[in-house]
This record gives sequence, structure tokens and C-alpha cells, in this order.
Amino acid sequence: MLLEGYFKNVEVINLGVCGFGVDQELLRLRSEGFRYEPDLVLAYVAHYADHRHMHAWRWGKYKPRFHLHDDRLVLSNSPVPGWPAPSAAPPLGDAATMRKMGTTRRIHWRLVKRSELYHLVRNVLVHLLEGHGEEPPIGNPLDAKNLENEAFRNELYRLGETLVYEMHRQAEAHGATFVLITQIKQLHEALVNRHVLSLDVTNVLSNPNFNLPDDLKHINESGNGALTWEIAGFLEANKLIPANHLEIESDRDLGQEEVESRSPSPKSSSSG
Repeated sequence: MLLEGYFKNVEVINLGVCGFGVDQELLRLRSEGFRYEPDLVLAYVAHYADHRHMHAWRWGKYKPRFHLHDDRLVLSNSPVPGWPAPSAAPPLGDAATMRKMGTTRRIHWRLVKRSELYHLVRNVLVHLLEGHGEEPPIGNPLDAKNLENEAFRNELYRLGETLVYEMHRQAEAHGATFVLITQIKQLHEALVNRHVLSLDVTNVLSNPNFNLPDDLKHINESGNGALTWEIAGFLEANKLIPANHLEIESDRDLGQEEVESRSPSPKSSSSG
């Protein structure tokens, strides 16, 4: 972990999961994160990619979904259902029922019961061809259109802010300090107004050379290095790292002349 390198005897546990929305991050923090009894909880919410917390179906699979009722978070679609099973599926062991079916149907039911890949392909095709479900299962062609809807945008931000604040509240209840790291200005300002520690890294990551190609909305190795440096400085500046876990002498606190005097000269540097 890059962040561990800035401090002494500090363990960083990465609970991020590719494809998760901020709602799933909250659930993972609840179910897994607090088992480690953390002192700090850092949530990096770079953007609301694919508006994941607004949907119960993303990337071809069902997911949990929170709704706001009287400003309270209410969880739905949990436990997450399996693949949408066709109605009246016969038990695999019901030989009499299976014999009454044609060969094609028997093969279909056996594959439904035994092959997750078959189930995936089948249900994706059903959704695409027949329009079942709240949205197409793969991709997000409706996302741009959704953002044109003011009510959708307001709910997107209101729900996102509530989910992140709930992370803060639960971290506090477990004796941990919560820090938000984000590029969403509206989220940053909303959380700061609620007295939550938040670091806006928009300017730090504005360098276009940090972006991976093909509009992947992720940063490359150099971008991760810059991001980690900024986070480490924020944690140190806000005294969130105990003194005995800080480096004895940080380059951040040295004048330029002192930094240069500590740098090895070409003659004395080692190689190999």
C-alpha cells in the first residue's frame, strides 16, 4: 500500500471493490470493515460512476439499493436475489416431470440449474430483447439521459450525501475517525457543512496525464502516487496520525536547503 510508506507501523487495509457503488461501500464497511477495529476510515468517492447507488441492477447483476424515506436510509433488494429464475422451474430431481418435457426444455432446465454462465447469458438476452427489469443489464446507455432530469440529479446527490454521512456516523460510533476523499465538489461541500473531514482532490488530479485511456474514469500509477501524497499530507496536517507513527523528520517540514543537503550526491549514491 502506497499510503503505508509515508508512516511508521501503520497498517492500511483496502476494502475497495471494483464496480461497487457508494451504497455497497457502506454495506461492506458495516459487514467487514469494523471487524478490523480501525482508527481511521478513509472513503475515496471520486465520482458517482454509473449512478450505481441509484439502481438495483448494475453490470448484469442485482445489487442492494437504498431509498430515502423521511431522510432515513431504507435498504431494499437485500439479500440480493439470484438470477431471475423462470417461473415454475421443476426440481432437477423430479424425473417424472423432466420426462414429460421435450428434449430442448430438459436441456434448458438442466443448464439453468447447473451453469451460472448459461444463466448470465440467458438473462442478459432476455433483458435486451424483451426489456424486462428497470434498465438494460449491461452498460449504462440511460445514464446521460437520467442526468438531464432535475429530480434524478437531486436524488443522486441527496442519497449519495446521506450514504457517505452514514459512513461517518457509523465510524464515529465504532471509535474511528472518518475522512472523505472526493472529486465531487457538491459532496465535499455538503459534508464539510456537516462537520465531516473531507479532502477535495480535484485540483491534485486535474493533470490529464493521470487519466487512463478510453475514458475509464480511473487514474494511472502516477496519479495514484500524487493522490497518496496528498492524502498523507492531509492526515498529518489534521493530526490524525499519532506522533510515534510519523517519520522522525518529514521532508514536508524541511526547508528546501535542508532537503537538498540530505539528498545523496551523485558520487555517494549507490546503484544496483
